[in-house]
Amino acid sequence: TVSLIIMNPRSVYPVHCEHLVSLELLMPPHDMLTSLETVREMIKTHRHTLKRLSLIEYFCMVSNDEDLFVTEDVRPVNLDFLYLSRCKSMKPLISLAAHVTKLVINITPKKFIIPSTHTLPKLRQLKITGFRWLSLLVDNADRLQVLHLQEPDDTEDDYVAEDYDKCMQRFPGSLPNLTTLILDYKEIQPFFSHVLAACENSVQRLVVKSTQEPQHDDWLPKLQGELCHLENLRDFVLGAPTAWSMAMIIFNSDTIKHIVFGISEALSYAWRIFIDQPACLPILFHLTLVVGEDTQYDHARFLHKDISKFRSSHPRAKVDFEKLNFDTFLKTYFKLHNVDLEMHGGWKNCG
Repeated sequence: TVSLIIMNPRSVYPVHCEHLVSLELLMPPHDMLTSLETVREMIKTHRHTLKRLSLIEYFCMVSNDEDLFVTEDVRPVNLDFLYLSRCKSMKPLISLAAHVTKLVINITPKKFIIPSTHTLPKLRQLKITGFRWLSLLVDNADRLQVLHLQEPDDTEDDYVAEDYDKCMQRFPGSLPNLTTLILDYKEIQPFFSHVLAACENSVQRLVVKSTQEPQHDDWLPKLQGELCHLENLRDFVLGAPTAWSMAMIIFNSDTIKHIVFGISEALSYAWRIFIDQPACLPILFHLTLVVGEDTQYDHARFLHKDISKFRSSHPRAKVDFEKLNFDTFLKTYFKLHNVDLEMHGGWKNCG
């Protein structure tokens, strides 16, 4: 067994899996102290092989906040990836700080007090939901190579509305080693330009999953007035053509080599701007269109007509059509570029 998902640790007798690499634990909200020793024994037994650990709802109902990793002999010596969701204790993060290189903090309960400072000396890849963990980003800004900023889900009970202007006042002024930035918001956000300014000399891959323009008025002049020239940008991966992304492409046309578009059947006017431009991308050599798994014939025909026009002005550019949904494409893309911020397996798929 390489990967193990345990939905209720209390019901599992500690067993030895010779090649266990990934362990996901959904901690039950009842009788946690009874299951604590079982979990501790499982981790202790596999501390030399375990590289990925996911803790969901860790100690949600326990008043006695005893650390699962209270002693050194319980801490995985080769731990690489740590996933925390709905946890009301950060003691695992504190205990494992010296080991973790990839960290995902998903949903954080509303009443949880975020630690004011915490340094993870090996941290290279970080995914946070919203900016409540901004202090963690600030403390580790110099070492981060991959940053994934995900929009909080306002349907969650623990959702906290954020003041982005105040968040950006505390955002790191520089992310000097960041090569991959993922902006995972439904709409283009005004604070994107502030985040990009922090990594304008380092970022090589920019993934913007947004498929919608902002809903408020007079947003475009403001965004266009704050466009960033990214000195080393090579890959620009976009959930959809938007007016903002078209402006960014033109503004960074001297560096971009690969553009990826998620293409829906409702092609926007921004797509027309892209197709109708003359040869404005002098070093572009690869255009990838992610068209979805169920592309209709008429839609595909119009796309090919547009691409013929594009090829006439960019004859050196290779054009690929990917019949995948956008998130499926991204999994392959991230794997290719050693971005590893997703759970492998996933307890949500267990019924």
